[in-house]
Parts: sequence; structure tokens; C-alpha cells
Amino acid sequence: MIYRSPKELEEEIKAVIADCLGSEVGTNGDIQSIFYALGKIALFIERAEVVLDNEDDDELIPESEYQSIRKQIEKRFPNWGYYNQCGDISINIGDTTVTVVDAIDDMTDIICELQQVLWVFDNQSSNNAMWHLNDGYMFNWRAHLLNLKLYQDALFNER
Repeated sequence: MIYRSPKELEEEIKAVIADCLGSEVGTNGDIQSIFYALGKIALFIERAEVVLDNEDDDELIPESEYQSIRKQIEKRFPNWGYYNQCGDISINIGDTTVTVVDAIDDMTDIICELQQVLWVFDNQSSNNAMWHLNDGYMFNWRAHLLNLKLYQDALFNER
């Protein structure tokens, strides 16, 4: 088991958020540490069975402060910017589109999702928090994390 308790998972999420929103410019080591922690959380999500305690109301979960989080991430990772993303991966081989995406937006989305999960830990239940963590990961930030890792690799190898 990656995390022995929901509390341990919650503490890891808090640490990732704090690391991403740090005040100093992030080093390559900082970025790798964040990716490692997010990777552990991702591995946990992909292996864990999640159960929603009850029909909760997503409208009750407050939205994160996207713009202020984005500004902090811009300061923390000033070398991040826009990058190319392939439109189709497994279909239309050799004939796909390229989309320009934003690394700062990707990480901001991940942090916003994790903040909402912390709110659910604090205000609902650990089961509901893990359900929301799973849902956000599977339908949003899994792709962001994979793309950010590829982008960081390209920053290292293409320059």
C-alpha cells in the first residue's frame, strides 16, 4: 500500500500543494520532487477502489482561486510556458493536429483539483475525498501530469 491511511494521503496532497506554491523559483530537483509525489498519488488512485459515501453535491465544493494560484505557479516555475501537444495518439497515425497548450495552466488545474479534494477531506469524508481525487485524476489531471512530464523532458533535451 502506498499510503497507510487516508490521513497520510491527505498530508501528501498538502505537501504537493505547498511545494507547488512555494515562494522561491523552483529548481529541476523541486520539479522532479513534485512529479514524484504526484506520481505516487496517481499510482495510488489507479490501484485504489473508491466508494462514494453518499450522493454529495458538487456545487458545495468551493472553486479554487485559479488566478492567484496561477500567479504563484508562474513565479515558482518561470521557465515554463507553452508547448505542443499531439491531437491524436492512437488514431490517425501520421495525420494528426498539434495543439498549443500551457504548462502553467496544466499545473494550476492540478493544484485547484487537489485543493478541492482537501476541502472534501475536511468537510465530508475520506471516502468522498478519494472518490473526487479519482474522478479529477481520471478525467482531467492525469493527462496534464503526463504532458507536463513530457514537456519537462523536452525542456531538458531540446535546449
